[in-house]
Amino acid sequence: MNKDLNSLLWKHHWKLLSLFFVTVVGIYLYNGLNQVNSWNENYQSTIEQIKLSEGTETIKDYDFSLFYTPGQSSNKIFTTFINEPSHILWIAIALLSFGLFFLDKFSDFDQFLFASRFSKKMIFSTKMIFGFSTLLGSLIIGKIIFIGLLYMQIPNEFFNATFFELLPNQLLSLLFYSLIFSMMMFFAIIIGDVFFLFFVSIGFSISIGFFMNTFRTLFDKWNYYQHGSISMIASNSWVFSLFKAPGIQGEHPPIWYYLVYSVATGLLVALSSHYYKKLSLENNGKFILFSTLNKPLILIVSLYVPFMLVSNWLYADFYNLQLTRFFWLNHLLSFGFGVAFCGSLSWFLLFKKEALKKRSF
Repeated sequence: MNKDLNSLLWKHHWKLLSLFFVTVVGIYLYNGLNQVNSWNENYQSTIEQIKLSEGTETIKDYDFSLFYTPGQSSNKIFTTFINEPSHILWIAIALLSFGLFFLDKFSDFDQFLFASRFSKKMIFSTKMIFGFSTLLGSLIIGKIIFIGLLYMQIPNEFFNATFFELLPNQLLSLLFYSLIFSMMMFFAIIIGDVFFLFFVSIGFSISIGFFMNTFRTLFDKWNYYQHGSISMIASNSWVFSLFKAPGIQGEHPPIWYYLVYSVATGLLVALSSHYYKKLSLENNGKFILFSTLNKPLILIVSLYVPFMLVSNWLYADFYNLQLTRFFWLNHLLSFGFGVAFCGSLSWFLLFKKEALKKRSF
């Protein structure tokens, strides 16, 4: 890393990086206080109900511990789901990546950097290090504050988890948010139109939930047909909620969860670096800045979007309907219609509308 380049980028982006840090830590602080209040209200109302229905002497027979533990007594009252503020974090992470890699393309700053003695590879590497270090540092500090509030504000006899029991879940969470940042970074580099970037980012964020439902459905099917039971390990709660390990049914997050997130992040960083080195500011304003990506993106969108929508529909129907021929035919026809519609819309945006924009100028 070059000290001059570090100093230059810090002076330009310190407000963005500082705002992201304050936002993430503030989100975790607020969420921690809110979760503590929610647990206390739940605990007090449950105690009052037991007193009214059974009397004070039976309270000691109930288990009010915070986290689920395999083999726990049947008298466990509730397991509070300590949810992370995932949607707000997604927005903050997207804005961080857009601020580092997208907005600079529309200002004189990237033009100044590309004309300087610093190579594009060096500029990308420095921006990426700034982004990932700010992301992970903010998340780690925020999570420490979040868990610390729970530990200090909830009585010790109910906080039935150690640091090492919470670590697998939190490490998986960090890898997931790193993947989100690398995806948004890739979008910010290859897209040249602000409205198209907004459209793609919103669509991707919504589809993540569909993708996880699809994955969970397929995983549940496999376990059901192979073992006659549904495994809880495919639940997205492993990422978006605070869980101890092992969790329900004594399952740990499998090692391939960590490998998939790590490898996917590495591939996106490599692709981002490759296209950043080819970046030309002359193409700003185009939907996709690299014409070689138009056809692959049309193919991906044409298959990915209908698959997510139909699979989410399949996820909802799987537990309620018998898998008849009409059931599968209905879903296949819907998928085919979705491929045709998304393919036509993508082709229009990336080819026809680009041609119309050129004529207007």
